[in-house]
Amino acid sequence: NHQQFKEHTLQVDFVTPLKKLNIEAGVKAILRDNNSNFDYQALNSTLSQYETDPALANAFTNTQNVFSAYNSYQLNLNSWNINAGLRFEETVIRADFASTASVANQNYFNVIPSIAVGKGFKDGSNINFGFSQRIRRPGINRLNPYVDRSNPNYEVTGNPNLRPVLVNDIQFGYSSNKKLSVN
Repeated sequence: NHQQFKEHTLQVDFVTPLKKLNIEAGVKAILRDNNSNFDYQALNSTLSQYETDPALANAFTNTQNVFSAYNSYQLNLNSWNINAGLRFEETVIRADFASTASVANQNYFNVIPSIAVGKGFKDGSNINFGFSQRIRRPGINRLNPYVDRSNPNYEVTGNPNLRPVLVNDIQFGYSSNKKLSVN
């Protein structure tokens, strides 16, 4: 298997405090470039040499570029702390699966919110609540339609039409300096 993976990340962030308010903003680009050329060779006993079995070979190129921008605000009011923000994200996937003569071209845009609210009490305990979303993109192994039969007991294949999923993360926590912490 001759494979190559390259990933470059470019990011710029800006943070500024304004009295009881912190403002954050930023942009980020993640550029991924992968390729693989997998050969399976079997012994030809008649010729006493190894030959490539094209039915068990796999080749692909894949780029996944993620471009995002975010803005968030943190407000501190006495015993309250509030964080809220949005991230805008564009994902561009181009995959060419040469061994199966198929292509996966996917573009998707997501608006991803987050909010966290915390309250501190005089006895040193505090509560917090948070909600955020995360995006889970299918990896190249999940997109590649090639059926890997190199292990006769285990076949693996992917689906080039898989889409990302959004995961909702809800958190609630209570903590106290009196030997109790519950999340």
